[in-house]
Amino acid sequence: MEEDAELQRILELSRLEEEARVERRAQTTSENIDEEKRYTEELAMAMAMSLAQPDMTTTSTADLNSEETTPSALTSNHDGPVGQFLAERKKLEEQRLMRKRARPGYLGEESLDIGPAPAAKRRNTGLTGSSLSHDASRELSQSASTSFFWQGEIRQTANQHATPNKDIKPTFRLSELLGASMEDIKLVVLSSFCNDISWLAGILPRRAPVILVNQPGPDGKATIVHPVHPDLPSWTMVSPFLRGGHGCMHMKFMLVFYPTRLRVIIPTANFIAYDWRDIENTVWVQDVPLRRSSTGADEPPDVTTADDFPSRLQYALRKLNFAQALARNLIENQSDSPLRDIKDLRRRWDWSAVKVQLIISVPGKFEGGREMGMSGHPALAKSLHALGALCPLTKDLQIECQASVTSLGSSIGNYSSAWLTEFLYSVEGKTLATWFSFKESHRRGGIPHPTDIKIVFPSLKTVEASVMGRQGGRSMFCREKQWNGKTFPRHLFYDSRSKRGGILMHSKMILGLFVENPNRIATGSGGRAVAEDASKQTTGGWCYIGSHNFTPSAWGNLSGTAADPILNVMNFEMGICFTLPSLGADARGSEVACWERPPQKYRAGADEPWMQDKHLNLTS
Repeated sequence: MEEDAELQRILELSRLEEEARVERRAQTTSENIDEEKRYTEELAMAMAMSLAQPDMTTTSTADLNSEETTPSALTSNHDGPVGQFLAERKKLEEQRLMRKRARPGYLGEESLDIGPAPAAKRRNTGLTGSSLSHDASRELSQSASTSFFWQGEIRQTANQHATPNKDIKPTFRLSELLGASMEDIKLVVLSSFCNDISWLAGILPRRAPVILVNQPGPDGKATIVHPVHPDLPSWTMVSPFLRGGHGCMHMKFMLVFYPTRLRVIIPTANFIAYDWRDIENTVWVQDVPLRRSSTGADEPPDVTTADDFPSRLQYALRKLNFAQALARNLIENQSDSPLRDIKDLRRRWDWSAVKVQLIISVPGKFEGGREMGMSGHPALAKSLHALGALCPLTKDLQIECQASVTSLGSSIGNYSSAWLTEFLYSVEGKTLATWFSFKESHRRGGIPHPTDIKIVFPSLKTVEASVMGRQGGRSMFCREKQWNGKTFPRHLFYDSRSKRGGILMHSKMILGLFVENPNRIATGSGGRAVAEDASKQTTGGWCYIGSHNFTPSAWGNLSGTAADPILNVMNFEMGICFTLPSLGADARGSEVACWERPPQKYRAGADEPWMQDKHLNLTS
């Protein structure tokens, strides 16, 4: 009965939103339409002529600690004028289209957002968060509306290079995620390592206030800029503090506020055209309805003790310097914003249908259980415990980590056996005391590399065979010096090949699967937090999707002692984690993963990873 009532409430919210949209459209006069047309023409002219205005592409200067840079064809520095950027962008786009026209089977021009999705691929798949295997979730998501995702949805991004007969599942375009009701949007908050403002300005509604979180400059200072550009008076840009300029603001998310709902989007893509068109990324999205009220029985728990999705999101926003940016945006825009305080996220919206766990990393040196449990791999371990996704004592945990970056810029680098084992201990649910005891016992002999981790990273052959060739590998990083290191775990590398044909992947996923081991006898916990009895186990594994590359900079590394542990994290990161069913976990993992499974292991002496510093300067 409660589920029926909740479904009726969601449907009523959808109906009210649609009625409001229809009423506003009916009130639109021809004068307003003409004004909108004039604005579009004037904005295009202004951007084309504003040679003296600030650059509208926001990226950091690449430093040694940055885990990601954009393709050089789509980036510019902070000092270049917008006119020069747009002229260069136009030239590169013309060159790209000329190459495309020359290909066999070319069918016509495409927009930067690749145009509308084919009708057959617009359906809702019901692939929903932690309830991926539950038909009830599919029915609720589909019955509410194919335009809404009340139970969550995971899809790959649309890609113009995908092989048609392999590109058979529904995908997301950024314009699709914003929806047909863009005029209803009250506020947009978005974040990524690199943001193409000129591209975003052509997609986002021009009247809605926008708060953009961006990588800080080389000095790492926190900044707030308003307006971002004279032609974007409602846009505010904010950068968080990075000590000494080290690390990355690598979080990727978008919060879209509508009259009756909040859409939460967590992609692996930056907000640049290249990431949504030429390389493959993954997106999780869920709509969150407004609460019936923000007082009385519906009042959420105390934010100081709560540890759920909205509380972690609020924690991340506070660390991103967002509170100051929100206050500035409210003052400058004088708007009736749906969000006037970060705490409003828990107060005003009903998060009860969000079943995935939010995983974040924030830079810093963390001491003490609560602080450590909010960031990096301890936060992932804490969430796995909350999900009931600890590996049973009679099984082994096997991990497949897809990454576009290996250990670039990390403080310990080169995938040390200690860090790989530390990560594995953490997600197995083993205690800090167990880890430090193990580490101490191997102080003299050294820690061997674990065998239950597969690092999924594209080989040189895969990059060369891709549609874009070596030039398409600009978003994937492994250094030659790393690979040739004496203790580098080359035996753990597996090839990353897309299920959708010859396209390269920027997605970041981790699959954790519980595998039967007849030789394992559950005589003790082995330092693990005790999992459920095997007969009662409802999960067969878990999956992480987000911005975290498989590096110590992203997930953190431990130092100190069991009595005084310290977690060191370099980057801002964000993602989600959910469970896989106990029956058919491997098959479900293959359905969710964007790479071909099982991945093919690198052949010793025959295969090597794509290494930008070695391979990009050679002739393709």
